[in-house]
Amino acid sequence: MRATVALPFTFSALLLAGCGTADDEPHAAPSSPPASTTTAAAATAPPVTTAASSSAAAGADPAACYPAAPANDPELQAFTDGLQLPAGVKVVTGRVSTQHDKPGLVGVAIDLCVPTSKNADALRPIATDIAKALKGTDLGGRTFALYVADLDPAFKTEAKIKDPDFQLHLWNGKPSVKSELERWQVVTG
Repeated sequence: MRATVALPFTFSALLLAGCGTADDEPHAAPSSPPASTTTAAAATAPPVTTAASSSAAAGADPAACYPAAPANDPELQAFTDGLQLPAGVKVVTGRVSTQHDKPGLVGVAIDLCVPTSKNADALRPIATDIAKALKGTDLGGRTFALYVADLDPAFKTEAKIKDPDFQLHLWNGKPSVKSELERWQVVTG
């Protein structure tokens, strides 16, 4: 019983410690305890599938992921609820923030649990598919930067990549898939 009561505090404290250090990345950690996703919100976001779904994620241990916490923004929560990620990959949480020199635009950060990944290169195909799905949404139309991170079981960042110029990139497979994968800037990992 004591561990159950301490879990929400521990989760929040660890999630705060795992947040990025970039000045323009959304930092706010969720203030509520872990929650399950809703199926109603999932219907509003476009599905995301990756070529890595069957190969790279095969054998991923879903138990290695921790409970999800809601995003700090309902629109982002609806988007992440609808993502179809590779087997074993889960959204941990997400954040939306504003930046004073980018009025009307937001930065979006999505933290994942990717048990089969240990570096930024393994995160690129998943992040690319997320970017493609986000681009076609109202939220994506207002996103100036997208951050995607892989957190380890201790809520520390194993890998983080970003597209600081999300508005300038089409995220539609052109000029090539290879160029999209290379577009990501490695923050860590």
